[in-house]
Amino acid sequence: MGATCTGMRRSGEKDWHGEHPAGSASGNGRVSRGGNRHGSAGGCPGAGETRTASGPACPKAGNGLAEEERAEGRFAKHWQKEFRGGCRASSLLTSFFLLLTSRRRRRVPPRLAPPPRKAHHPAPMSTLCFHNSLTRRKEPFVSRVPGEVGMYTCGPTVYNFAHIGNFRAYVFEDLLRRHLRFKGYRVRQVMNLTDVDDKTIRDSRAAGLPLADFTAIYKKAFFEDLKVLNIEPAEVYPAATDHIPEMIALIERLFAAGVAYRAGDGSVYFAVGEFPPYGALARLDRENMRAGDRVARDEYEKASYGDFALWKAWEESDGDVAWDS
Repeated sequence: MGATCTGMRRSGEKDWHGEHPAGSASGNGRVSRGGNRHGSAGGCPGAGETRTASGPACPKAGNGLAEEERAEGRFAKHWQKEFRGGCRASSLLTSFFLLLTSRRRRRVPPRLAPPPRKAHHPAPMSTLCFHNSLTRRKEPFVSRVPGEVGMYTCGPTVYNFAHIGNFRAYVFEDLLRRHLRFKGYRVRQVMNLTDVDDKTIRDSRAAGLPLADFTAIYKKAFFEDLKVLNIEPAEVYPAATDHIPEMIALIERLFAAGVAYRAGDGSVYFAVGEFPPYGALARLDRENMRAGDRVARDEYEKASYGDFALWKAWEESDGDVAWDS
C-alpha cells in the first residue's frame, strides 16, 4: 500500500516512534507521519505523488513548508480519531498533542537577544533659551563655566512625607537636568534638605524623638519616592543641620552690609526695606503690599511685616534644639 508524502525531514531525523522513516522497515504496522497504516518500507515521494515500497527516497520538495503543514494537519486529524476511537485516550491528552503539533506548524522562532544599546553621543551645544524672570523675555542661555551647569534646587522640609505637589517640582527639575546633559553640558545639582525649622522641632517633640531621628524617617521616604518616580539623584544633598556654621558666617556678612538686624526677642531678620532689588523677580508692588493672614499670624517681633527671619531665638518649647551663635 502506497504512502503519501509528508514533506521534508532533515537527514537522520527520527519520527515520533524514534525510528528513521525513510528507507526503514515498518512491518510492525506503525503509523507513518503521512497518516496511513502500512507494512512496507518505502521512500517519500514529492508533493502530491504516490510511490510503492520500491520507490526512490523522497527528494527535497519545492513547496516543502505548505505541503508539510497540510500533511501535519492530516496527521493530527488521524491521531485525534485514533485516540478517541481506538485508544480511548482522554480529551486532555488529545488537546495537548494538538497543541504540540500546532506549535511545530507555526514554527515559533526562538527568543532573540535584544540588540546592543548604542552609545549616547551628546547633541551639539546649540542655542538654548530660557525665560528670564527679571526681564520677562526669552534669552539665550550662557553658562558661567563653558560646558558646565550648576543647579541649585529647593528640596523638601522633612517633617512629613512629600506629596504630589512637591514632586511636580522635582520632576520638572529632573527633566531640566536631563535636557542640559543631552545638550552636552556637565551638570552638578545641589538640593537642600530643610531638617530644622518650627515644624520639624514641634513634630519631633510631639513624637518624643530626637530631631535627627525624627527627620531621618522622612529623608529615607523622600529618596525612596525619587526612585519610584525614576528621578535622577542630585550630586549633593546638604542638610541644614550639617551647615550651621556656614549659616552663622553668612548672617554676619548681612549684618556688615546693613541689611540684617536683631529684634527684641533675640531673633535676626532680613530688612527688606534696606535692599531695593528685593521683589524684582516677582515684580512685587512693595508700596501697596498689605499684611495678609500669614503675616497677621506671625508673632515674631520684626520691624516690618515684609521682613523674614534669618535666625530664630531659642524658646523653651524648642527643647534641646539649639546652637551657639
